[in-house]
Order: sequence, then structure tokens, then C-alpha cells
Amino acid sequence: MSRTIGEKMKFPVLMLLFLFSILQGEDRIWIELPLTSAQGHLWYSTSELEEPKDFNEIGKYSAVKIFDNNPATCWAEGIKGPGIGEKIYFDIPLELTALRISNGLAKNEVIFNKNNRLKKIKINIYGGVTTDEDAGQFADIYRCLPFSKEYTITLEDSFKPQEIKIPLDWALLEKFKKDVLKNFELLDYAKINKSQRYFKFIMSLEILDVYKGSKWDDTCISDVNFIVNNKDGSPEITKIYSNDDENTIFFDTSENIKNILVKDKQSVFQIIENSADKKWLIVIRMPADTGDSRSETEYQLYYVPLKKRVNLKEMGYNAGDLYDFTQEGEHTYLNCMDNKTLDDMKIDLNKVLIELNQ
Repeated sequence: MSRTIGEKMKFPVLMLLFLFSILQGEDRIWIELPLTSAQGHLWYSTSELEEPKDFNEIGKYSAVKIFDNNPATCWAEGIKGPGIGEKIYFDIPLELTALRISNGLAKNEVIFNKNNRLKKIKINIYGGVTTDEDAGQFADIYRCLPFSKEYTITLEDSFKPQEIKIPLDWALLEKFKKDVLKNFELLDYAKINKSQRYFKFIMSLEILDVYKGSKWDDTCISDVNFIVNNKDGSPEITKIYSNDDENTIFFDTSENIKNILVKDKQSVFQIIENSADKKWLIVIRMPADTGDSRSETEYQLYYVPLKKRVNLKEMGYNAGDLYDFTQEGEHTYLNCMDNKTLDDMKIDLNKVLIELNQ
């Protein structure tokens, strides 16, 4: 990997005024982060290797690459040396319990060993608030308060994905969210800006130590995937089935508990397909009493652990007929028809799940 040593990430003059500025409100120290939205995530890095000059362009080693589930791409820090102290920031879903990290540039073992890899990282959580007034051309400004706990993690020197458990107390974080929103209103900025508020939990990963590369002094990370705890605490799903007499779909768990997924006396349900882990389910719903009229059918998608129907239209997907599921690495995809083009398309259900947990 060739190195182009340059300045850290550049923003227009207006954005430079905001970058990492410090605010005071009820003796609380805030930071301001310019978070860019791409591939369904908000993100920012303190530096980036071979950063493009065009603000609209995503660089070859941009931090957003950690979300593309491609081990042949990566975020690479962009300062001289191994990047100790450099950080990446990104929003996280509710009920996050662990990260699945592909360390280094994990294209193959040879390339992996030539570049630096993360050895020790520090993880911080922030409560971030933005408003309609903070939307920018290249990024949205989030005013953030740090959570009281931080976590230091040592990673394995392996190019295979590794699961890093983060002991987050989500009940405590919900209280922290209320505290952040309350203290945001005490800022002088908030007193003059009454536009709509939006909240995100934001995580930072800071490089503390690295495994040295044999050829290049760039520190890389290929992928970060979120592992989300089921809000209902449900164990493994063992069986999904319907009962036409009861107009109900049930599912059983490894604890031998029978659960109702959906029940509607006005409907008849036909199970079409479930994903390999039985967490996702395609159903056709039909009226129980059609009389002499033609029966109208409706495709429905359910996320079984949360007993929740997924409204793909509200999420911006033009999904028509739902076919089945495929598994590609850590990602589950829904295969369906695009209602606009009538072509086949697939939807990344990992991203859908993140939206469900927001």
C-alpha cells in the first residue's frame, strides 16, 4: 500500500469552525463532530490515507469502507507512523452487545501481514444530538457528550473475523440519553435554535497499539459488523408454523416455549420461507372470508425474535413479491421484486435490523 502523507481530513471553512470545538453547558464538556451519511451509517475519521480532494468523493481508504462487508477494502489512518491516537466514529444501533471485527487489510494473509493491524483499542460511547439547522452539504454536525465508561480491548492478530463483546448497560444508556437531551437544551446554541432534535448513540474506536506490518506503516481495519441483542431476550428459534384454525403463526424456542408471532381472526397466513437462522420470515396474508370475491393476497416480512412485522415501504424499499433469503458471509439478504422496475433485487437485512432497533 503506497502512502501519501498529507493533511488530515479537510472540510469547508464553515465546517472547520465546528470540528472538535468545545462547548460548555451546565459545566459539561461537549464535542462537535461532522458525521457523514453513507451506506446506511454515520461516520467520521480523524485521518484517512490518500484522502480525495473532492468533498463529494469517497476515498479508497475511507472509514465508510468498514461497513461494506468486503475484506479487500479497509479504513487506513492517514498520519505519519502507525496512527496511535487516531479515531473513527460511527453511530450504533440500540441493544448492541458486540462487534464483529475483521482486523487489518484482510484481503488475504499476505496483504494482512504487510500492513499494521489493531492490537489495542479504546472504545468510547457518546450521546449525539443534531437538529434540522445542523444539516450540511457534506456532513451533519452532532453535538456530543461522552458516556462515563470507556472500554480497552485487545484484538487477536488474525485476518479472520473476531467477535468483541462490549458490556454495555442499555438501561443506563437510556438514562444517559435523557440526560444528554436535557443538557443540550441548556446550551446557548439550543436556546436560539428551536428546530427538530435528533439523537444518536455514537461509538469511537481509538488506536492505542498495533501489530507492526512487514512492509507498510499504515494501520488498517477491514470490517465492523454489529451484533444486536434481541430486546425480548429470546433464545434460539427451533420451529415456525401456522394453525389455520386459530388464524395464527407460532414459533417455538430452544427453551420449549410456544410463542405467538401474529394472530388475526380476519386473516389466513401461508408461510413461504424462513431464513436459515429462522429469524426472518416471509408470509402471505389472505382474508379469512373472501365471499364470492377474488382473494387479495399480501406479502409480509417478519423479524421473529422481536415478533415484529417489517414495513419495507416505510423504510424506503420498493419491494413487491418476496421470494426467499440468501446468506453471504455475515449478511442475510431478502430476494424480492422491485415494484418500480419489476426486476429482481435483494435487500440487506442486517441494515434493516439496524433501522428496526433505532
